[in-house]
Amino acid sequence: MTPHPFPRFKKQSFSWKREGPKQKNLLSSCCWGAAPLALLLFASILPSFLTGCLSLEPAPPPPHVIAIYVTSDPGIPVAGADLLLQGKPIAKTDAKGIAKLALRGTEGQNVDIQISCPASFTSPTQPLQITLFRLIDPLKIPQYDARCLPRKRTIVVIVRAENGPNLPILHLNREIGRTDTNGVNHVLVRMKPNDEFLLTLSTQEKGNEGLHPQNPKATFRVKDQDDIFVFDVKFTTSPAPRHHVHRKKAPKGPIKLNSLSHKEKRYPKESYGFRIASARNACY
Repeated sequence: MTPHPFPRFKKQSFSWKREGPKQKNLLSSCCWGAAPLALLLFASILPSFLTGCLSLEPAPPPPHVIAIYVTSDPGIPVAGADLLLQGKPIAKTDAKGIAKLALRGTEGQNVDIQISCPASFTSPTQPLQITLFRLIDPLKIPQYDARCLPRKRTIVVIVRAENGPNLPILHLNREIGRTDTNGVNHVLVRMKPNDEFLLTLSTQEKGNEGLHPQNPKATFRVKDQDDIFVFDVKFTTSPAPRHHVHRKKAPKGPIKLNSLSHKEKRYPKESYGFRIASARNACY
């Protein structure tokens, strides 16, 4: 048997060559058809992916909570004081004089808080400087103290006037009190710090002329605090002046008869004889 002039191809090889281009085209068409779906899937996953990346950043630290205690004098709270940060009110003290603040910042940062006191008090000229920090005990918070000084101070003056009962107590020539039967009383005045005031015990009323000293005075200077002073005076009394009755002194030596009586004027001779007879009888 003579060989065939052309060599035969195997079915396996022929089928691979014939089917290869079709398989390649099918894969390419499948890839291009799935591209829109992949883009939609990626777009839907991207926000969640970005959110997850952002959530990995550390959360900001909680604010620093502090308390400010405002008083006028030690132990006396001031209610209604405004606390300002950069000129804006952020808190107000309660009836106990306490205000709590939540301040954001880093550890060790300094923050200036301005204190605005009520109308009857003087506000501090300098702000309260606060350093942000946290205490070891989480249940406790740092506390800072501030003061609102009163514009006027209350002064009590105790008056003790020995031997001076029922005497007027004068301030600015106005009676503000009077001593009792024992010469004791107290008066109350309200003055600004560093001011001076004068009190006088008046002895101008009738019956007090014998008291010494007359109209004693005392000057007091007000400190930056409520205070108590004592006005102590010891009076002495002098006896009342006697009213002397001036009497004419009796003349010395012989008495000169300057005038005649009515009878002597009418009967001059009889009167003269009567005088002579009376003088003779007196000799015997």
